[in-house]
Amino acid sequence: MELREHGAFLEQLWSHELTNHRLWTRTASVVELIKASGRPGWTWVRSSTTPWAVHHSSKGPAPAGTAESMLQVARTDPQSGRYAIEASRFEAVLANSTARGIKVDVERLNATLDEMERTRQQATDLMRFDPLDEANEGAVIRWLADRGVHVDGVESEKWGSRQVEDGATALATESMYEKVLHLRRRLPKVRELKFHMRRGKVHTTLTPFAQISGRVSSTGPAINNIAKDIRHLLVARPGHILVTADYDGVEPRVLAALSGDHKLAHDLAHGDPYVDAAERAGFDGKKLRQVFKIIMISTMYGASVGQTARMLGCKTSQAQAVRDALWRPYPVAKAWLDAQYGTERVRLASGRMLGVVEEQHARANLLLQSTAYDLFQKSALDVHDNLPKGAHIWLPMHDELIIEAPEREVDEVMDVLARFMPTQCENVRINATPVVLGRNWRAL
Repeated sequence: MELREHGAFLEQLWSHELTNHRLWTRTASVVELIKASGRPGWTWVRSSTTPWAVHHSSKGPAPAGTAESMLQVARTDPQSGRYAIEASRFEAVLANSTARGIKVDVERLNATLDEMERTRQQATDLMRFDPLDEANEGAVIRWLADRGVHVDGVESEKWGSRQVEDGATALATESMYEKVLHLRRRLPKVRELKFHMRRGKVHTTLTPFAQISGRVSSTGPAINNIAKDIRHLLVARPGHILVTADYDGVEPRVLAALSGDHKLAHDLAHGDPYVDAAERAGFDGKKLRQVFKIIMISTMYGASVGQTARMLGCKTSQAQAVRDALWRPYPVAKAWLDAQYGTERVRLASGRMLGVVEEQHARANLLLQSTAYDLFQKSALDVHDNLPKGAHIWLPMHDELIIEAPEREVDEVMDVLARFMPTQCENVRINATPVVLGRNWRAL
């Protein structure tokens, strides 16, 4: 039967036949089912495709087309099956978040968009072509060079290695192009928010396992990649506050746990390996801490020496010396990273099989990312199960979980996050400190 149209049947089914059970469906939306039933708060296993995605990954073979064949994947592998149940439950939780939507500060959004469009027009008038048009990349490089600014390319990562001649013209040119770079990422995103806004809200679709690692993606609009300095455009509902908890260095800590590098685990727990790495390489550790954090994580995932050089604005030989200095105290972790090469599948600690590895060099990346996501999913579900009645998951953002709560429940939500968000990988603890963001979303 068409489940969306049979709320009375669902009520009977849930009340008398499936008490404390979950219902598998193939096409019906969890939001529509809950609405039709008249019983809010049901815990639905929303889609029978999820076990298939868990077992095969999004790049595996296409689902077989029937709920029975998809469920068979879980039944033949009980460990993955148990994990798939929890993954599907998280999918249902996020479907409720999508239905609620995220409120937009409409006035500020419109003002931001107008200001960005004016800046773009100013740059176009000055250069006599649109610098945001990809077809004009060569023209941008020539325009910069004619005014004393020399770059390898106009993308942000290549812009970092620029050479600027002395003189007011070159400095003014550099300043103008910094504004253009600012617009390159932010203007399309602000336009996207405006396009998808309905009655002052956006209803981004949150999908676990859209990526092989399992990490949640958002679409319509995509919010995972929104720049930190425009996050304030998204706000809590009136009378509500945003509260968050973010894992502290989850990926290096997962590396320390999986590799058994006790030195790395100790330094992450008791010091600051990013500052230390910068100082070993001859840089100002406090000033460049965030840069060296990005360098460390990017090298974990196979970033080239050239990419490191662009981050630091230096030659590749110096970048290689920096990378050597960074990993010198952690030979166990580095050896583990170098050994993760191949496409064979292994079972993760969560019980699920590692997603399909299509490229041999991607194995370390997939192991670390997938393990980190499994830890996050469990913590997020534990938080959800213990939230007070008026609070709900507002947005999962990488390794950060943001909760929207009535003002009167903020203290209780802070306590729930403090108890259930921190986690453990092997013998390595991963902390997550609750923070009150306020009414506007902002970066920590």
